[in-house]
Amino acid sequence: MINLAMSISYTINIQDEIVAALKVKEKSGVYTVLEEQIFEKDELKEYLVKKKRVYLSADQDEILDEKVVITNSIKNDKVLRNTILHKLSNVISSKNIMFNYYEISRDAHDETITYQVDGVYEKEYFKLFEYPDELEDVKSATTSRYALFSLSQKCIDSDSYLVVYSRGSKIVLLAVSKNKLIFSRASTVIVDKPEDRQSTIVDEISRTIAYTNQQFRDINFSAIAISGSLAIDDEVCEHIYMAFQTPITVLYPNTFVKGLSAEEHQSYILAIGNLFVGKDFQFIPDFVKSAQTFSLSKNILLVLSSLVLFIIMFFTLEAYENYSNMLDRFSSIESRLTRMVRKSEMHSKEELEKNFVQLQIAEKYLQYRPSDMLLTLKPLIELEKPVSLEWSTKNENPYVKLEFKKAFTTLETLHEFEHSFLAALEEINSTYQLKYTNKTNYAKMSFEYIVSSAKKKKAPPQRRRRRR
Repeated sequence: MINLAMSISYTINIQDEIVAALKVKEKSGVYTVLEEQIFEKDELKEYLVKKKRVYLSADQDEILDEKVVITNSIKNDKVLRNTILHKLSNVISSKNIMFNYYEISRDAHDETITYQVDGVYEKEYFKLFEYPDELEDVKSATTSRYALFSLSQKCIDSDSYLVVYSRGSKIVLLAVSKNKLIFSRASTVIVDKPEDRQSTIVDEISRTIAYTNQQFRDINFSAIAISGSLAIDDEVCEHIYMAFQTPITVLYPNTFVKGLSAEEHQSYILAIGNLFVGKDFQFIPDFVKSAQTFSLSKNILLVLSSLVLFIIMFFTLEAYENYSNMLDRFSSIESRLTRMVRKSEMHSKEELEKNFVQLQIAEKYLQYRPSDMLLTLKPLIELEKPVSLEWSTKNENPYVKLEFKKAFTTLETLHEFEHSFLAALEEINSTYQLKYTNKTNYAKMSFEYIVSSAKKKKAPPQRRRRRR
């Protein structure tokens, strides 16, 4: 639903007191007309209430269509605009204008650039912005002839051509070459007798085409595209063709605009053209741009606020879920503990104190186990099984005593065994302090050693130096 709403636009063209309005939906470059209306200009403000994405164009009796030559050393946009205004001061007099400019040619010898300058006079043009409900909803605004030019560029694949549009007594002629609007003229036909209207229109168009051909003799206009009421007047088209022998075509955007018949296309041709006007031919006042910027900033802040709110809600929900899970675990442990208490035997305080004393005694004396000591002395025991072993605890210190005896037939084997025994004993002494007594009788070739744990030496008290 959101994507559908965002693709719907309203395109409006105002000619004198008549408004042509279309409601269109765009999808993949194809525009489908959902509604079409023609009504009086007084009804336009009410029509645009709560309408979003509005495209506007209107007839302007006076427009700025000039070429200005400026040195190519000027690059800055602001300086360029001031230079253009200065050069056109005689043309625009004291009127305020809005204009766009673009380069059309360069002269390397003179180091100059020729700019095409297109503009509108603010006083009359600004009336167009009295009708939209909200200024930020205006997506494009221009004059009728630039809407016509933009649509012709969309429809006609030719290097140079003429476009003629008519509605009622008004005629607009455009000359296009190399994708540039090189000439435009709007005129009003005044007819005394209704029966002379058609011939008068033919004469006016013929004079304008002849003037255009004379002004641009080096350009071969390959076609004349007709639109508006001319498109359904075969007799006028025939007269134009006979006069200039130039192919006649109808401006008919049926390949990318759906929902209108052939005649309806011509009634709304300028409103359709609004949808394709490029930035070079749009005239958006600063107060409209400010409203659009404010609306954009407001929408960005709204999105950011929504995002922050969502994040806060997410973490709040996560914290609540963690709390809820911990509460469930606590309840489960509490119920298990209650069940265990009910099943457990209860003892008196005296019994518990007696058991506690017994546990302390057991903890004190069971921390020293003979097996631990025997593991330490394992290298000696592996060499020779002791003939006797004593174990006791003195002053909270474990004490062990082992006696080793072994008889030999040769002195050499006795010596080798004693050497291995002492090496193992020395290895044990590196981690655990032992003392031993050698009772070996070399005459009888009898090996005998008594090994016992040594007492821990008390660390000497540290001497304190007197401070002087």
